[in-house]
Amino acid sequence: MSSIRTLLQRVMQNDMIIHQMDVKTAYLNAPIDCELYMEQPEGFEEHGENGEKLVCKLNKSLYGLKQSGRNWNNLLHENLQKEGFTQSQADPCVYVRIIDSKRCVIVIVWVDDIIIAASHFELLTTVKESLGERFKMKDLGIEKVSDEESPSLEDPGPLISWKSRKQPIVALSTCEAEYIALANAVQEAKFLRQLCIDMKVLSISDDNVLTQVDNQGAINLARNPVHHQRSKHIDTKYHFIRSEIQVGIISLKYVPTEDNIADVFTKPASKAS
Repeated sequence: MSSIRTLLQRVMQNDMIIHQMDVKTAYLNAPIDCELYMEQPEGFEEHGENGEKLVCKLNKSLYGLKQSGRNWNNLLHENLQKEGFTQSQADPCVYVRIIDSKRCVIVIVWVDDIIIAASHFELLTTVKESLGERFKMKDLGIEKVSDEESPSLEDPGPLISWKSRKQPIVALSTCEAEYIALANAVQEAKFLRQLCIDMKVLSISDDNVLTQVDNQGAINLARNPVHHQRSKHIDTKYHFIRSEIQVGIISLKYVPTEDNIADVFTKPASKAS
């Protein structure tokens, strides 16, 4: 969903056109990669000349096979590459085709559903027609909703990536808890940075991702890789923050709690009296 939300944000900012398509019986388009046989469906049995029981040899990936999804994805991947699309490094379901500095097409694939966003309507039509020549497609159109069903804001502001859940481990200090939360935030920030680079929202030379933290201890622990008695037990997987800071992908900045507008999302709402 993060990739779809990021695409929708770019569509709104750059006034792009977006359509959604559905591939009919998608799995049946993909050739099978091994020799498989199945029993004949009940009520449609045929027998050999001597009455022996016959079975069906599969020529296409049938729904229900473990490898059907993989075969279909490989087929669609090959066709998108032939059309000039490049697969995203951040999300293998995202494909980007850059024509020039002002024209581009972005495709997001989810099994048999395809979202196509283009800078120009002619590009969108070309991609839809090209895929339609290869696969049987259904144009899902646009769902109309009223303001009561889907209220909107005049100025909704920037895109927000938010998650709140219990940490899987017991932290022995506030610093440790904030350090673990920071590691999770850096994971998402690194993913979104690479996704934006692939979608040509950012360039590799752009500044690093500024991450604001309201705990000085967590910042010091991330910046200064010292061996300390109170932090030596922290799982090593959370220390990848240090390497991201060293290579310049992430930078940390202290933000006081009173200036941390995201802090409210980490607090439970009070019960109504």
